[in-house]
Amino acid sequence: MIRPIRVSSRAAAALVLAVALLAAGLTAASPAEAAPGAPHPQVDGARLVDARTGRTWVPHGVNWPSFEYACWQGWGYSQSTSAAEAQLIASWGVDLVRLPLNQDCWLGLNGAPAGGGRTAAGYRSAVESWVDQLHLAGVAVILDLHITAPAGVAARGQRAMPDAQSVTAWASIAARFADDPSVMFDLFNEPYSRWAPSGGGLAFSLSWGCWRDGGCHPPVEDDAAGALSGASYAAVGMSELLAAVRSAGAGQPALLAGIDYANDLNGWLSHRPHDDQLVVSWHAYPGQSCRTIGCWDATVAPIADQVPVIVTEFGQTDGGSDYLARLMDWSDEHGIGYLPWAWWRVDASESLSNSRYALVDDDGRPKAPAGTLFHDHLRELGGGRQVDRVSGADRYAAAVGVSRAANPGAASAVYVASGEKFPDALSAAPVAARDHSPLLLTAGGFLPAVVRAEIARLEPDRIVVVGGPASVSDTVLAQLAAIQPRVERIAGADRYAASAAIARAAFDGIHPDTVFVATGENFPDALTAGAAAGAAGAPVLLVPGSASELGPDTRAALSALDPHSIVVVGGPASVSDAVMGALGAFAPVTRIAGADRFAVGVGVARFAFGSSDRAILATGLGFPDALAASAWAGTIGAPLYVVPGTCVTRDVLADLDRLGATRVTLVGGPVSLAPSVETLTPC
Repeated sequence: MIRPIRVSSRAAAALVLAVALLAAGLTAASPAEAAPGAPHPQVDGARLVDARTGRTWVPHGVNWPSFEYACWQGWGYSQSTSAAEAQLIASWGVDLVRLPLNQDCWLGLNGAPAGGGRTAAGYRSAVESWVDQLHLAGVAVILDLHITAPAGVAARGQRAMPDAQSVTAWASIAARFADDPSVMFDLFNEPYSRWAPSGGGLAFSLSWGCWRDGGCHPPVEDDAAGALSGASYAAVGMSELLAAVRSAGAGQPALLAGIDYANDLNGWLSHRPHDDQLVVSWHAYPGQSCRTIGCWDATVAPIADQVPVIVTEFGQTDGGSDYLARLMDWSDEHGIGYLPWAWWRVDASESLSNSRYALVDDDGRPKAPAGTLFHDHLRELGGGRQVDRVSGADRYAAAVGVSRAANPGAASAVYVASGEKFPDALSAAPVAARDHSPLLLTAGGFLPAVVRAEIARLEPDRIVVVGGPASVSDTVLAQLAAIQPRVERIAGADRYAASAAIARAAFDGIHPDTVFVATGENFPDALTAGAAAGAAGAPVLLVPGSASELGPDTRAALSALDPHSIVVVGGPASVSDAVMGALGAFAPVTRIAGADRFAVGVGVARFAFGSSDRAILATGLGFPDALAASAWAGTIGAPLYVVPGTCVTRDVLADLDRLGATRVTLVGGPVSLAPSVETLTPC
């Protein structure tokens, strides 16, 4: 059974706010409820699922150290957090980040947080803000109680077991994040038995019974001296921590680490508390006992057959990468997610004792060997697809980039449309594709230099301008004629008349099997239709989707084209049932609809493309990049998918699998399509 997570009206309002802020390029300042792009993990038997889709979710993430120690060292709450950093993390293909926390800093105990003006409230807000930013980048979060201490002792190191203050901490943490479906809770980082510093044997032996129920007495440790104080404290078990989380109204998955620094899982199944949302938190370093494939097969794999397992920490102490590669490959084979330690911004010259674990350099690039290995491994997991990008300094240069990619040599024709208004170009894209010609964009009052140079390179036999003087001025027409005197203009009294004129000019005397129809009041549906129409050798006609009848130019065009079928792209909110009924007078009509523009694009691809080794992605939030992309996609017989600016919808990813696409090309720069789209990060 999947435990429902309550979402308050405050949370629902925050989701709406987060989406609005994301569309505006901003991040939410509060509260911590997840944006739609972040997974909603829940336990379903032996697997984690994303509750939004019900599909299995195998997370791949990183640890974000610093919230556990910066706050008592006095230099901040954490290493630097920002929306850009969250996007960089997501761009690797990461969909989960683990945040180690400090008990004293969260509760404001023993002088923590240290440093001028820092407070427990400030610490909690800093954690919440970073969670928000990660969610907006499409990343879920594990909150991990990492550094603790019993009453009267400063929390500056790891303890063998939690204490009563840990219960208080979890009650507070869980209450704060109870409404966030993209958060999970790692109840205690690394339970362990304690060896005496002198080497005289075990000073404290942790049993599985105490792990679950508490009641044992670990020694109090002096972090500064690295010694035992001689005193002990009463440990609480995982059951009590879990009860604190559930009593706070938080139903999200809870991670429970094994003993021996989270490496020994032998008693986990037989001693786990009763709860249907438990996940195993497993640490796997090469210096730990269970470090071989044989041990993993014997102890971890059988548990993963019954309960979800996440490798919440792993790394390689000798600075190599062979162990990391073995562990990731083994985990992939068993459907186990993993998060290496750790995402630090560490310059190669720094002598930080833990810099050998760092995944990223100060400049944000993967740090060899661990970071490079992990980064490249996640790219391979993205479906083994080659992903590339075509972009330019602006919309005009981007269209030129597409033209160069599609037409390395000359072209018989060049189509030119306004880069400032979308309607005229929507019908031009499939016609350009049919002619195997590029579609270039121009400013209304002048021809950009980069476009002029590209047309000169292409040496076309003719130039076709789409749109009247209000869209493409006579000045631009004259500038084009200076390159190639054979310039023709196709226009109409309005966008619908222009669309009809383009179709009739391109298909004069030809009766296409299909005519695609889309609204002229918005661009996304017509763009994805353009790629399908171009590949099929069909036109796209624009209609006033909210009207009750067809205009005379559209009716005349349909009579002249005399198609065997008509495909309406978009639901009734885009093309009314009345218009669809009027279309039925000319040919049988099929409608392709979806919940939003992204779903409609997938529907078009499913309708028009049985298979394709190539796919084109462009933003569905703006038209210029997708205009040129639509013509190119139609030319090469590939689908065009419109996607959000920061992720790829799971429907698109599923359709790439259906197609067997091995190469995906993004059209547009990182402002239009963030680096996380380049790694095919799911929404």
